[in-house]
Amino acid sequence: EEQPDGSVEEEIRFDGGRAFNDSPSVGGRLAVFHPWAPYHDFEFGISGQNGKWNREGTLAYSAYVADAALHLGPYTEFRGEYMETRQDTEDGDTLQSKGSWAQAAYKLEGMQLDLPMGNNLETVFRWSHLSTPMEDMDRMTANTYAFGLNYYFTNTLLVKGAYEIVDTNDTDNENNRLTLQMAFGF
Repeated sequence: EEQPDGSVEEEIRFDGGRAFNDSPSVGGRLAVFHPWAPYHDFEFGISGQNGKWNREGTLAYSAYVADAALHLGPYTEFRGEYMETRQDTEDGDTLQSKGSWAQAAYKLEGMQLDLPMGNNLETVFRWSHLSTPMEDMDRMTANTYAFGLNYYFTNTLLVKGAYEIVDTNDTDNENNRLTLQMAFGF
C-alpha cells in the first residue's frame, strides 16, 4: 500500500486482520482418539503456538498444552488440561505461567430418576490451578474448586451454574463466587 510520502507499506492479511510484524504465529494440535465401545472413548492431545508478539517482531510468545478426555458410558465424563506459556518482556525477562484443570461430570439421566426435566441435568466438579507472575508479588497462585449443575436444552445449548471456592495468595481475588453462564456449541 503506497503512503503519501511515496513509501510502500506491506501487510500480511489473515481473514481481514493484520499481522503486526513479518512473523505470524504458528501453531497446531495433534490428538489420538480411541473408542473401544459405544460411548466409551479416550482422547489425548498436545498443542502449541509460537510467534512474536510485538510490532518489531523481537519478543516471543509460546504456549504448550496437553489435554485429555475420558468417557465411561453416555453419562460419565472426565476431562483435564495442562497449559504453560512463556512471554518475553522488553526488559529481557521471560514471564512464565502455568495452569491446569480437571473435571468430572455425571448426567443424572443415568440414575433413571423420575424428576421433571431431570434427564437434562448434569452435575459437575471442577478443580483448577493457576501460577503466574504478578507486579506486586513474586507469583500469584490460585486453586479453585467448583461445584456445578448444567441444564441441557439441547446437546449444544446449555446453562451452567456453579459455586466456586477460591484459595489464592492474591488477596484482591480471594472471593468465592457464584457463576451462571449460557453456552452454545457448534
